[in-house]
Amino acid sequence: MSQYNITITATDQGSPRLTSMTVISIQLSDVNDNPPMFERSFYNLHLRENNIPGLLIGSVHAVDVDTEQNAKLTYWLLPGKIRGVPASSYISISSETGNLYAIRSVDYEDIQDFQVMVRAVDKGSPPLSSETMVRVLIRDENDNAPFVLCPLQNSTSPSKELVPRGAETGYLVTKVVATDRDSGQNSWLSYQLLKATDPSLFAVGTQNGEVKTTRPVNIRDSFKHTLIVAVRDNGHPPQSASATLRILLVDGFSDPYMKIMDNPKSEVPQEEDHTLTMFLIICLVAISSIFLLSVIVFIATKFQKQRKFIGSSHSASNFPVGHNLQENCGDRTSDTYCQAYNYEVCLAEVSIISLTSILKEDSPLEKVVALFGVRDQDSGDNSKTVCSVEMNLPFVLKGTTNNFYQIVLQSPLDRETVTEYNITITAIDCGSPRLTSTRLINVQISDVNDNPPLFEKSSYDMQIRENHIPGLLIGSVHAVDLDTEQNAKVTYSVLPGKGDGLLPTLISINSETGNLYALRSLDYEQIRGFRVTVRASDGGSPSLSSEVIVRIHIIDENDNAPFFLYPLQNNTSPCNELVPKSAEAGYLVTKVVAVDADSGQNSWLSYELLKATDPALFSIGAQNGEVKTRRALNERDTNKQRLVILVRDNGLPPQTSTALLNVLLVDGFSDPFLRRVDVSVQEPEEDKTLTKYLVICLAAVSFVFLVCIVVFVVVKILKKDPQSHFTAAVPHFPPASADAPENCADSQNGSLPRTYRYDVCLTGGSLSSEFRFLRPLFPVFSVGDVNIPGYQKNSGCEDISEQVADNQLYEQNSTSPSKELVPRGAETGYLVTKVVAADRDSGQNSWLSYQLLKANGEVKTTRPILYSFHRVSERINNLFLLNERTGEITVRGQIDYEKERSHSINIKGMDGGGLSGHCKILIEIEDENDNPPEVSIISLISTLKEDSPPDTMVALFSVRDQDSGDNSKTVCSVEMNIPFVLKSTANNFYQLVLQSPLDRETVTEYNITITAIDCGSPKLTSTRLINVQISDVNDNPPLFEKPSYDMQIRENHIPGLLIGSVHAVDLDTKQNAKVTYSVLPGKGDGLLPTFISINSETGNLYALRSLDYEQIRGFRVTVRASDGGSPSLSSEVIVRIHIIDENDNAPFFLYPLQNNTSPCNELVPKSAEAGYLVTKVVAVDADSGQNSWLSYELLKATDPALFSIGVQNGEVKTRRALNERDTNKQRLVILVRDNGLPPQTSTALLNVLLVDGFSDPFLRRVDVSVQEPEEDKTLTKYLVICLAAVSFVFLVCIVVFVVVKILKKDPQSQFTAALPHFPPASADAPENCADSQNGSLPRTYRYDVCLTGGSLSSEFRFLRPLFPVFSVGDVNNPQGHRTSSGSQDTDQEVADSQLKEENSTSPSEELVPRGAETGYLVTKVVAADRDSGQNSWLSSQLLKATDPSLFAVGTQNGEVKTMRPVNIRDTFKHTLIVAVRDNGHPPQSASFAEVKELHRTL
Repeated sequence: MSQYNITITATDQGSPRLTSMTVISIQLSDVNDNPPMFERSFYNLHLRENNIPGLLIGSVHAVDVDTEQNAKLTYWLLPGKIRGVPASSYISISSETGNLYAIRSVDYEDIQDFQVMVRAVDKGSPPLSSETMVRVLIRDENDNAPFVLCPLQNSTSPSKELVPRGAETGYLVTKVVATDRDSGQNSWLSYQLLKATDPSLFAVGTQNGEVKTTRPVNIRDSFKHTLIVAVRDNGHPPQSASATLRILLVDGFSDPYMKIMDNPKSEVPQEEDHTLTMFLIICLVAISSIFLLSVIVFIATKFQKQRKFIGSSHSASNFPVGHNLQENCGDRTSDTYCQAYNYEVCLAEVSIISLTSILKEDSPLEKVVALFGVRDQDSGDNSKTVCSVEMNLPFVLKGTTNNFYQIVLQSPLDRETVTEYNITITAIDCGSPRLTSTRLINVQISDVNDNPPLFEKSSYDMQIRENHIPGLLIGSVHAVDLDTEQNAKVTYSVLPGKGDGLLPTLISINSETGNLYALRSLDYEQIRGFRVTVRASDGGSPSLSSEVIVRIHIIDENDNAPFFLYPLQNNTSPCNELVPKSAEAGYLVTKVVAVDADSGQNSWLSYELLKATDPALFSIGAQNGEVKTRRALNERDTNKQRLVILVRDNGLPPQTSTALLNVLLVDGFSDPFLRRVDVSVQEPEEDKTLTKYLVICLAAVSFVFLVCIVVFVVVKILKKDPQSHFTAAVPHFPPASADAPENCADSQNGSLPRTYRYDVCLTGGSLSSEFRFLRPLFPVFSVGDVNIPGYQKNSGCEDISEQVADNQLYEQNSTSPSKELVPRGAETGYLVTKVVAADRDSGQNSWLSYQLLKANGEVKTTRPILYSFHRVSERINNLFLLNERTGEITVRGQIDYEKERSHSINIKGMDGGGLSGHCKILIEIEDENDNPPEVSIISLISTLKEDSPPDTMVALFSVRDQDSGDNSKTVCSVEMNIPFVLKSTANNFYQLVLQSPLDRETVTEYNITITAIDCGSPKLTSTRLINVQISDVNDNPPLFEKPSYDMQIRENHIPGLLIGSVHAVDLDTKQNAKVTYSVLPGKGDGLLPTFISINSETGNLYALRSLDYEQIRGFRVTVRASDGGSPSLSSEVIVRIHIIDENDNAPFFLYPLQNNTSPCNELVPKSAEAGYLVTKVVAVDADSGQNSWLSYELLKATDPALFSIGVQNGEVKTRRALNERDTNKQRLVILVRDNGLPPQTSTALLNVLLVDGFSDPFLRRVDVSVQEPEEDKTLTKYLVICLAAVSFVFLVCIVVFVVVKILKKDPQSQFTAALPHFPPASADAPENCADSQNGSLPRTYRYDVCLTGGSLSSEFRFLRPLFPVFSVGDVNNPQGHRTSSGSQDTDQEVADSQLKEENSTSPSEELVPRGAETGYLVTKVVAADRDSGQNSWLSSQLLKATDPSLFAVGTQNGEVKTMRPVNIRDTFKHTLIVAVRDNGHPPQSASFAEVKELHRTL
């Protein structure tokens, strides 16, 4: 109630009674005793995602029941964070209306809701406040289209599914799986068959996306079907996506397979539907329960609040109010008696006596925060009061005496949790009704440094490319300190590594921002990564800190060219390889081995034959580097072939190297030739050369050492000793007497031989001396002969002149007064001089007194004592003191040379008889160097352009010293390492001028210290600091971070795709540092502007249109970076853009050609055995790289068990021998698949006709069908001619070979009678099944095969033939002799997981003929190392052998050869232990044992 109207009624006692009334109105003024109250304790607001910034979310409202200024409210957000970002960046509030606005657009997929605290504060004194929680719920919008997971739609070719032609209705083809990032019903997906080649054959499940057949598949259906499936969500408006399926109907799935595949496919969706239904029911029940519980809680809360309100209203109605009584008083003219009530309301008053409004968060417990008293003006029980505060505060109320209370700290404080406390003190009296008053106290919590900085991550991983420019930004770390102000200021530093002195040279950190910079260019091959420890320290006292580990990884660049291991290119004679002239096509000449110091795909190598004497004769494997013959050698081939081999890595841009290889074609490996090769293999000269070099080095070192010893000895002997002539002299010491103090110096040891006395004179103004006023005492003067006119006294410090006269001392008419020198700054008590007077009288007459005369000559006598003191001038009396008894004049006040340089004193001496004498003493003040020079700036240019010319005047100043003489002379100087120089002018004026050019990018400002030093003793110095800021001019062009850029983009991309970005940095500032980018037009290339564009501000490069790798594999553009200065500066960089191939081309068959005509027919005789080569399928792929690697597969065949096809070479061969039951016409469907992702496939149809033979009737029958008789006759003629020629050449070769063998001297002629034994041609001996028709070798070779797991393009990595080995013995031998065969050894090597395994149970055995000459190749040790780089370089060594002089192992190639001819005395069985060691640090090694058996041979 804001006012009370009190009616006062006065009634007399007369008859009739008369009454009069008056009304008193009492207005109640408001005090700020009610805090604002929000309408709700918790607000739930909703905001749709993708909102526009500035959108109104909702509003909060608080009410203050006070009036006027106390009721005016302001709203603000309390500081807080949302997902690590300040809440003020998400939401803002109007301070007047309480409206909440969205600052930025939010995304439901990133954040679903957030909470903020809103405070309402009134404008009373003190202000009261209250807080409420606001929760903002983000509503999902349907802004995300469905994404198809299966089949994946990230390539140009759609997914392919195979369906058997015998599939029934409901056959599950595939399942389309999609997902939606939205939530709720926006993520409910439905599937629909949008388009199909045959809509009646396939259907898509609406809910599950299963693609099934709607009817049985028959032979009339098309082989290829394309389905487009649409996926649509349930949003408004709905979003959709599509998936393309390609279905191929094939005949290869048999009935049993269909039954097996059909059952699980039909059962899985049913289980999935039941599970989904169960989950939906559970979710529905849970949501319903939560909703019902919420409604019950809400109703109960409302009911409880209503009861409290009714109770409080009832208690308030018991209090009588005057306004209600007025209605019962009736009319004022009536005779009815009316009783009026007058109430006085007294509330308890809370008086604050003391209050600590700001409290430190580390305050101790039991600290008194506030002291207040409570008083109630009522009496009795009505005056008794009870005080209380809230329970959820760290404060407690303690009562003292006389209704005084203390608020003390009960629990520790934490400012980071609560920054302030609004403590409401409630005082309730014990009257009826109870009256209550409240008082609000605001306590601010001040911060102490109790929180160390905390990093956002527990550790950081950063990457930087090698060969970068120094100063490149690597990344940044960030730490947050929950404290405030200086305690929250974080500085960063890099801790030195333990034992790693190079770390400070690699990296630096910005102490304010936490940015990490690379100080120098790093090399991946030297260091692949390192770790540093970064410390974040706050600015508190004491400072707190935390540390974090930062791991920096170096990314490899393709900066190393490949290096050839074999053939070694060491600028000596090129490598020579020998090839027999009888070598057939595919003969392995050698293997080129190269390595690359880079890593990853930068180290993948490919080989190419760059140049050759006969390019058609040799070829090299692109992946394995094997040099093979492309055809059989003939007599017309040049004996010396020169090959230039190029190896290229896979980096961008690629690095290349070349190697020279000479191939010598020889007729055979005869004995003389083997011996000649053996001499070069053993290389005995290399060992002798090494020994010779070692002997020379040892002799040279010994000779140098001996010369040094001799020179040292000679120098020591001939060296002249400057102290040698003193050795015989005896040191002389002065005699120990006090009369000779001048002989106190000892030249030998510098010490004094005895005790001496020194007269030390230290200046009085020396503030640094240990003895401040040490001076010699006066000599003792005797009073004797009166004829002595005076005497002179001299000392080291003062020149004192005194005169003594008879009876009268220093008469007034004396012409020359005595002079005394007093140092400036002499302290109190300093003895200036001593006046000595003599009187020839005796007794009382000889007593003297001294007194000072005034300047006007007045003299005042004293009582007749020996010494007396007389009045002096006030100025002299304050400075000097005269001792009346001794006559000593001492310093009494402060002496200052700058104020007065001399003082004149008159002294009177009086004896006891009344006679007096006069003297005058002139005291001169000596100047001391006690004033430092003063530097006064006259003019100063505080901002200087960095292109200012030399001799520009920066500052003009003067120097002045208040001292005199040498003490006032000054010398000025500035630092030496600055581009400024000091020039002196007249009258101690100086100019500071520019001496050398300025560079703002190096130094942004100069703090120039001007030092002025005087010439006094000690020298005094004063300094003046001048700050000169260097302003920027546009003198630095933008610099790109790299000298060139290499970027990649996949073909068939969408237009507008971001390729990459370039970045340039300008060291200037402001507008001069603003960089804009542009693409320069290419010379003569008009299409370049249609390929690429650049963002002028960010440097991002975008592709304007889709590019095709098959049309353009790459291009280069020139990007210019220009700054915003005037004139503008620019720089350019080359950007090479490489197109990456996608697998967008299906393989194409070259043979058999699929041109929609009659299929290709191949004839196979029915007598063909297993492994018969029917034909070879040849296909190519327009793509490159692994996308063009093809594999062949037999998709369908009339008899799948009859034919097989080579996976890599496409050779169609028979798997078994043909028989009469085989169908004469075989139909083969061959599928070729590339190695891309996803793979592309093509199929070819091949008909194979089984015939009994190529007889004339058959040929005629074929001839009739072909209808080309003339061509067949010509072909037959050519075949006969070729057969005759080949037969003739073969016969000539046999005759020549027999003649050579007969004429050749055979050292093992005793074995000529032995006949070679060849194993029978049976199925158990596949090694003898070589057939010249199917592309195999015409003779038996042995191969050591090493299949590498990572080689996708080469079938055999180290394929090479060895010499054939023939065994002599009984064919029925159960054990048999091991023969060297190609296929058998190949199968053995492929079956084993490792070659010559170390842990093998039985060592490998090799057969060597006893007639083997020097250099005979026994075998080749092949090893592999899983490491990379130089760690995988292997070297072989013969560790142990039965006869070390017989065998040797090649260090680089691992070839085991004989070192001499094998003779009959050699042991039959030899065991070799070969060690293989890699090139790592430390090296790893392995060893294995191999048994060599010497057999007799032809």
